[in-house]
Amino acid sequence: MLRDTGYGAYFGSYEACCRFFTPVISDHSASTPGPGPTGWGLMFAGGIAGIVGWAATFPMDVVKTRVQNTDWTPRIPLDAESTRLVPSSLSKASPDNPYRTTLSTIIHSYREEGISVFFCGLSTTIIRAVPVGIAVFAVFDFTVRVLS
Repeated sequence: MLRDTGYGAYFGSYEACCRFFTPVISDHSASTPGPGPTGWGLMFAGGIAGIVGWAATFPMDVVKTRVQNTDWTPRIPLDAESTRLVPSSLSKASPDNPYRTTLSTIIHSYREEGISVFFCGLSTTIIRAVPVGIAVFAVFDFTVRVLS
């Protein structure tokens, strides 16, 4: 959930760039914005949105990936406990697992690898995010214009 809250920056930066790249139509009374960015302006807005979106969400994406890649296989002892329908080992994460919660993952990762762990791989992701952002928002803008 925390990772996905950063997507506000994705859509917010797209909207801000669209407003920045929208040509202004002037008349004698005041300047009014045109219908929206076209061509290069739309491509730049999508590319910048991709960069901002991933820069905002990447640290929590690292945390999410570490929690998801944890071995959650329960350790069930061969005793009377094993006859229970739901073993107690399934009800809580192992206390020796540093990736059992979001907070424990952040603390352990920072202590072991420093702040850079939350940005390792960001450059590759941004290189990929630019064309993806361009394509996503170009299709979005095209669909909005067709349906309007």
